[in-house]
Amino acid sequence: MYYSKVRDRTLKISPPVNGMEQLVFESINIRFENEKATNVFSNKNNKTLAETLEHKRYAKLKDRVDSDYSKYLERSLGKFLLD
Repeated sequence: MYYSKVRDRTLKISPPVNGMEQLVFESINIRFENEKATNVFSNKNNKTLAETLEHKRYAKLKDRVDSDYSKYLERSLGKFLLD
């Protein structure tokens, strides 16, 4: 059995059975802090809205955002999402 590239290593792929790979999900313990997470998206990343729109994933949004939100293009993505 070998691990997949899942970050927390909870998904294992076992050797094929009848030509099919078998996925095995293992339970893990998750510890939550007592603190509440607030405004998580305000810390999203350090890119601006304009820099984010350069990625091909967001190409379909570029024209609309350029026309409707042009004054926010230089704002950080996190702050834009928060507002």
